[in-house]
Amino acid sequence: MTAPRQTPGPWELRGPSLVYGNLQRDQNWTGDRVAVLSNPADGPLIAAGPELLKAAEEFLAFFENDDDDLAIGEEIRLQENLRKAIAKARGGAA
Repeated sequence: MTAPRQTPGPWELRGPSLVYGNLQRDQNWTGDRVAVLSNPADGPLIAAGPELLKAAEEFLAFFENDDDDLAIGEEIRLQENLRKAIAKARGGAA
């Protein structure tokens, strides 16, 4: 995988129309504004972008691996990450 050029995730929706990224869980850091939305309904999908990309890349790498000894637990973890990213994109809990 190549290094990402976008603002690192996670991203979060703040209010109806602002998406912030590169969030450090430090009380003195508020993050970088990633997007100002003209349609607030797009917010959940845009905010879920980094998680969706990561889940899709991991899932694809899992299935491209020719190792027959891959753990079922790894497949379950990847499926759960993908489900969480999709839920976030749809406006639900991540």
